[in-house]
Amino acid sequence: MKIKLTLALIVFCVFALVSTSFALTIEEVKTNYPGLINEDGTWNEENLKVFAEAYGDIEVADVINLVPDIVAGAVIESLPANKGAAVVNNLSDEKAGAVIENMSDEAGAAVVNNLSDEKAGAIVENMSDEAGAAVVNNLSEEKKDAILDNLSEDKKNNVNEEINKLPPPSTTIPPPTTTIPPPTTTIPPPTTTIPLTTTVPPTTTTTVPPTTTTTTTTTTSTTIYGG
Repeated sequence: MKIKLTLALIVFCVFALVSTSFALTIEEVKTNYPGLINEDGTWNEENLKVFAEAYGDIEVADVINLVPDIVAGAVIESLPANKGAAVVNNLSDEKAGAVIENMSDEAGAAVVNNLSDEKAGAIVENMSDEAGAAVVNNLSEEKKDAILDNLSEDKKNNVNEEINKLPPPSTTIPPPTTTIPPPTTTIPPPTTTIPLTTTVPPTTTTTVPPTTTTTTTTTTSTTIYGG
């Protein structure tokens, strides 16, 4: 009986820790990770890249979830593909799709390549047809077909149509030997995010009139009289 209670307590504690990690707010980012948000309220992209490299996948995903998609894409693109995939794997399909869509096609493909076919398909499902096709086009035929098979019928037809418009890539990313399994839970997309740019109202400038400067010149003449 004691063993069952102990196990139940451990499970509860783990669940509580996971739940806490998924409840990150912008105010908590400011408190827990100083330097990620500038004083004017904008995100510091360079500091985010350093943070994403140094911290764990779920911690980074918690923060990336709050970051505007264009900045989030740049941050994930700066990571090794397997680390970027591990972070993206924890995001909702909607947010992950928006992040991948804001990466270069090759970088997005490298990240997607490390994900399970199920998760990769869910991400492409949430991208525009053109962007999804551009990413999938860089993958091996094996991985491409596996992702397409995980799309809805309409989405699959639309993405295939867009792929047919693209020139074949000069090289493709080989299929991965292992992929990250789909997550059991993901971070829900944020209800609010800090806008990409924030306009800070100018401070009031008071112009002090210049003081009047008076220059007085004194000329002394010396006359030498000759004898």
